[in-house]
Amino acid sequence: MSPSSRYRPVRRVADGSVSDVLLASQHALGGLERLVILKRLRADLDADPMIREIFIHSARVAATLDHPHIITAFDALAEEGEPPSLVLEHLSGETLRVILDAAAQIGARITSPVACRIVADVASALAYAVEQGAALHGAPLVHGDVTPSNVMISYEGVTKLLDFGLLRAPESLALQAGCVAYSAPEQLNGAPASPLGDVFSLGALLYELLTGARLFEGAGLAQVTQAVLSKPIDPPSAHAEGISPALDQIVLDALARDPARRTPSARVLHQQLEEALRATRQGVSAFRLSEWLKDLMGPRYEARLSVERLALSDARAAPLPLDALPALGPLHTSPRAPQRRRQAAARPQSRPRRSIKPLAWALSGLGLLATLLWIAYLLGQSA
Repeated sequence: MSPSSRYRPVRRVADGSVSDVLLASQHALGGLERLVILKRLRADLDADPMIREIFIHSARVAATLDHPHIITAFDALAEEGEPPSLVLEHLSGETLRVILDAAAQIGARITSPVACRIVADVASALAYAVEQGAALHGAPLVHGDVTPSNVMISYEGVTKLLDFGLLRAPESLALQAGCVAYSAPEQLNGAPASPLGDVFSLGALLYELLTGARLFEGAGLAQVTQAVLSKPIDPPSAHAEGISPALDQIVLDALARDPARRTPSARVLHQQLEEALRATRQGVSAFRLSEWLKDLMGPRYEARLSVERLALSDARAAPLPLDALPALGPLHTSPRAPQRRRQAAARPQSRPRRSIKPLAWALSGLGLLATLLWIAYLLGQSA
């Protein structure tokens, strides 16, 4: 079985600027079958030696990373006459962009503990990449595109940092990418991507999770850029309740425009957020995050499960050419407001209980009467 024949594309997830993102079924000896993601270099870019080299380099880097909050790279394909592909784990979940939009649609707010848990996990992933890069490649590895679209929460409650097709080392040959609204000011002024730039991006991401609003906005690219460079930054507590002064300071330090005054590393930011979580005494487990996400997304969660089951079923049929693959949808369903317990609506109603107070009073009176009669009997015996 050739490497490419092990993976059968069944759905088109996205058409990126560099790669086509496909949902595929993996087949192996023994009947193993599971869904994976294929990031396949676009055919029109495959002839460009520079782009092909960047893509292959990124695949090699991704394969060296093994962290619970980084998307796992299973395999890399580079067969003769075919564009190279990176095989990634498939996550059944939603990006933070989808989650933030869903919360805004129903007026739900992401609580401080949940926001801190998500960003702490991403900070841990970035810190690992910096340290792993320094150990294996001689230079820290930088993501350079930490945005809500590149962070996913699985329906099992696990946070994952995505898009390592653009992962790179500072000063290395790389494609320019990233959303301006989450880019560090020094990068907009021409400096290369750096670990401190990723810290700034995390600060902007945390700010948006806490307040429900994007920090840097504008009518166009120029206005957004100007906002990143000069807009006064209020503490998150000025726009949302329940945010402690300590958490305000953590966010503002990460958003310092001067890199010398910024939180010095993703590792330090991770430690600060863990401390903030301990101070709230509200642990956010994977189970709690999973239940919260399922309640928020509602029908979209159920639709995703249905589409994934159908994709596995389609993988057993005759393969389709890439340009004929159906899209991953439909998943455009409205979210619903989170509930305390999803099972509550299905729980049978119990019959109304009758009050037991009159009966208790009667029994209490009888007990007192019996006690008085017993005392009178004992006094009569002693006389």
